[in-house]
Amino acid sequence: MNPEQDNRFLVSLYAEHTHKLLEMPDCGENNPYHLFFYMLPRLRFIDHGGVVEFYYSDYQNTYIGEAALAALPSRFMRDRKKKEGMEYMELPQVMCGVDCVFDPWVYEYVRDLYKDYWKDTVQQKNKYTYISRKKTQFQTRMVLNEDEYLKEIRALGFSIYSMEDLTFVEQIRLFRSSEIITGPHGAALSFSIFCEPRTIICEIMRDIPNKGHFSDIARKCGLIFFRYTGISEYEEKDNNMKINKDSYIASLREMISLKLREKG
Repeated sequence: MNPEQDNRFLVSLYAEHTHKLLEMPDCGENNPYHLFFYMLPRLRFIDHGGVVEFYYSDYQNTYIGEAALAALPSRFMRDRKKKEGMEYMELPQVMCGVDCVFDPWVYEYVRDLYKDYWKDTVQQKNKYTYISRKKTQFQTRMVLNEDEYLKEIRALGFSIYSMEDLTFVEQIRLFRSSEIITGPHGAALSFSIFCEPRTIICEIMRDIPNKGHFSDIARKCGLIFFRYTGISEYEEKDNNMKINKDSYIASLREMISLKLREKG
């Protein structure tokens, strides 16, 4: 939608006219997908190129949320406490589906918010990245037999990372510098928004409805998306799984071959 025809972009004028201040709601700041697609894009509605003032509490105080807000360009001015006697209104919502974003400008806007951190990061030749969920706080969506294949994928050239070991900026640069990224379904793959076009994203996940979050990012950011569905065991309660390691490794080999063919 053209911003000139979208009333959400008039929220600054409405707030000024009604003597209200603007508030960013918490849409799940501890989840990078929610952060990148439900929260930060709301700033676009009041971002006219100059100073952007908004209130957002530090009540949640999660690492990822605070790090992402601290890394915004300096023209973004955040209040952590509400001003006494003032009335606040929430920034408008981004148009989203269950596992996709409808507002087409969201991807470029969020990328550009952090451009200073990735603009000088070059995609490295033959840099292949595996994202493990072993250290995830909630112990969900882990590949339980991961140790059975890590040695073999290292031999293919993959480096193993846990996002919990990296800073917010390091996570951006890791995705920006990789040619192939693979790992189980999880919000860490939201950082693929910062990938170079034609980066391969391989998500380990059952083929079930309403889980197209990362295929949607890939389609709209010019990435190549695969979903590896060779799941041999699956725990419904916490979505942990075991996979067929031989077919997974064979799939990774095919992806490496694809990248090598692209290079000629």
